[in-house]
Amino acid sequence: MKDCLEIITNYYCNLNCSFCSQNMTGFNPQTRLILKEIYKAKKEGFKRIGFSGGESTLRKDLPFLIKAASKTGFDFIRLQTNGYKLSEKRYAGKLMESGLTYSKFTFLSHKSLVHDELVGQIGAFEKSFKGLKNFTRKIGVGVNILLNRYNYKELKKTMTFFWDNDVSDFVIIYPIYVSHMYQNRSKLAVSAQMIGDYLTEVMDMASSFGVLSGIKVLNIPPCLLGKYADRSSDYYKFNTVVCEPGIGKYDVDENVKKNKKKRILCNRCVYFEKCAGVDKNYLKIFGWKEFIPVKSKTELQNAKSIKNAFYSKSYFTSSERCVLDLLNKNNFLNTEEIIKKSQKSVLCKGCKDGLNVLNALSSLYDKNVVDKKFLKGKYFWKLK
Repeated sequence: MKDCLEIITNYYCNLNCSFCSQNMTGFNPQTRLILKEIYKAKKEGFKRIGFSGGESTLRKDLPFLIKAASKTGFDFIRLQTNGYKLSEKRYAGKLMESGLTYSKFTFLSHKSLVHDELVGQIGAFEKSFKGLKNFTRKIGVGVNILLNRYNYKELKKTMTFFWDNDVSDFVIIYPIYVSHMYQNRSKLAVSAQMIGDYLTEVMDMASSFGVLSGIKVLNIPPCLLGKYADRSSDYYKFNTVVCEPGIGKYDVDENVKKNKKKRILCNRCVYFEKCAGVDKNYLKIFGWKEFIPVKSKTELQNAKSIKNAFYSKSYFTSSERCVLDLLNKNNFLNTEEIIKKSQKSVLCKGCKDGLNVLNALSSLYDKNVVDKKFLKGKYFWKLK
């Protein structure tokens, strides 16, 4: 059973991104068709629901749709957005009041000039960043970073910027060469191999900070990620069905496989079973030359000591943020009490079982943020 239904609310946008892979056809399904899919999703057993486009915030009925999903019984409601309209604090608040629990933003850089150039709108970074801050520490947030010739060399600085601004969930995306991205390939394209060293540098840093689990890499095969091969999205199932109301649906995992290709030589690679292959459009531009079968898995190098490297910076995973939100300095709480409190917190999207809570608490203890004691067969925790 698939976990998430992603509803396409439109195919139009308020920006003009040079890297966009969508065809902005003007698709704008009626409210009743979207409501029908929301109710049907709940009946069919989907646990999560998402809204994306285009740009969903351009729909006047978005707060109503979010509220309908909440009233139907969905406790995880996600919005994929460029964040431009969310700079309006009142509007952002209305979405949260309606039941929004998580929002994923797209940023191209920590530099406004680079971001604005790539999305085709002066002042876009400032507005989108305000939108991000309107949600931070109120609901769950994440950032997609799409790599291209303009930004890949400064990925470390971009990640640090967002870590410093309380973001811990990232999808680093290598682009798909369709639509605008294909048309602008001479301006934007950079091979996946050229990006590799910069990705490794970022993930080394994330590992030393104890937040590596918050990073996924999309559209780059494991063979190019070295010791961080398991950060490739090929190691995960999306478990998502995309729905275009009134048109049809498709399974994301199956769709990804259809658009990728392997060659006979790939059979020799240790990642063959996990790897979905290389995007067909990528191969038309760059070919196979950089994809060399990996004969044996590189042993993971020991991460830098968290205790030595971490606390000049206070970076936390989303699960750790949830736990920190629930603990206090005055009283010890046992693990069961923390799990119970997490049920009522919109920040706790991944903390609702004992293993996630224990992992987060153990990590925070290693980072010297919480105290613990063992009493009568139970662990008790509090902030230092």
